[in-house]
Amino acid sequence: MLKEARTLLLLGMDGIGDVIMTTACLKPIRSAFPEVKIVYAVKNTAAAILDHNPCLDEVIPFDKPFFSGNEIYGKIN
Repeated sequence: MLKEARTLLLLGMDGIGDVIMTTACLKPIRSAFPEVKIVYAVKNTAAAILDHNPCLDEVIPFDKPFFSGNEIYGKIN
């Protein structure tokens, strides 16, 4: 199923420490799915941690609760 996906969205809903812990998963995900666009949506406070990460294609920072509106939804292609 994931082999057919074009984009994988990761959500960093928690704090900076939790986002740091998830970075260990990025390289195996990239290796397993080299053709998939990997997008990580995180709170503004954690976005700098992911900038320039070679395993990610895009980082989408947000400052509101994720499900409070269309802020993120409108940015996802």
